[in-house]
Amino acid sequence: MCRDIPINCIQFFAFRGESSIVGFYFNRFSMCFSATASFGASIVLTGIGVASLKQVKEPAQYPFASIPLIFGVQQFFEGVVWIASTNSQWSGYQYPAAYGFLVIAQMVWPLLFPLAFQRIEKDVSRRKLIRLLQIPGIMIAAYFLYCLMSFSMEVKIISHHVFYDIEFPRTLIPIAAGFYLAATVGAPMISTDIRIKFIGGILLAGYLVARIFFQPSLISVWCFFGIACSVVVYFVLRNPRPKSLL
Repeated sequence: MCRDIPINCIQFFAFRGESSIVGFYFNRFSMCFSATASFGASIVLTGIGVASLKQVKEPAQYPFASIPLIFGVQQFFEGVVWIASTNSQWSGYQYPAAYGFLVIAQMVWPLLFPLAFQRIEKDVSRRKLIRLLQIPGIMIAAYFLYCLMSFSMEVKIISHHVFYDIEFPRTLIPIAAGFYLAATVGAPMISTDIRIKFIGGILLAGYLVARIFFQPSLISVWCFFGIACSVVVYFVLRNPRPKSLL
């Protein structure tokens, strides 16, 4: 039986019954939220995104600066999913918005994160390591694209949660999770800038909260960690000089 669990800032983790494996790609992909929370987060994240883009000082910073704005778009999609799922006049927008949300969650992030962090990394050896994480990022994005195109998806609203009920193959879940975490959490953790490492820490903390504490009554964990990550992005761009632990 599926249990409702909030998920982290990349909004990827769900758990299903006794299997409880890392699971943004389980058959049940859920998130605690309301339309107000999703649209409110979208507005805040969009504002941070615009401010971040204004802080860009060189073209290499654009992928990194775009992260908050894309988070905002993702939350907007989920707000539309909520409205479309509860209002028959908007029902035609449910699946386009749901697929928009899933494309960002499952494909954009593992592709963008290694690219964004390697572009702003100053240390040559660390930059090469982060660039290598583009390989699992590309592989997992391609896999999820195949799954979204090949398997059915149903959107449900249950107890103030959105469920993206996707019939993904369960046997590949551990491998998919490892590839996804490598691309999204591993990339910032390799950085020489402690502030970028902090983004990785936020992402990891979000996973651990979802994995261990299972607090479905909390307002969207995704929104919270997404905003936290985006605030760090803004301040890194505002003062791009790397902050080292050394």
